[in-house]
Amino acid sequence: MLQDSVNTNYMDIAERAYQNIDQGTRNGYRSASIRIFSPVKELNDSVSIIIYSNSFKNDPDTLRVMRANGLWLVDLKYLYEHDEDTLVSKPIEKDTIR
Repeated sequence: MLQDSVNTNYMDIAERAYQNIDQGTRNGYRSASIRIFSPVKELNDSVSIIIYSNSFKNDPDTLRVMRANGLWLVDLKYLYEHDEDTLVSKPIEKDTIR
């Protein structure tokens, strides 16, 4: 993980949330595998956006990974702060209320 105060805070929040879920859900996460979907969007030679899910929840989301000192590090800020859940374009639906 990219080491900065915001990422550390997000990791602390995720850890507390994990501690508050039931044991069955925890076991599901523990036994899950990570699925990375193609294509990986390379923004430049040291930043990429990856769409992933886990085999337990199978709910796609996105992560930004950054290369620093030869290592690829996850930047959790993108996961929590970007506007869309994935890079997959969704068609705009017509508003049926009006």
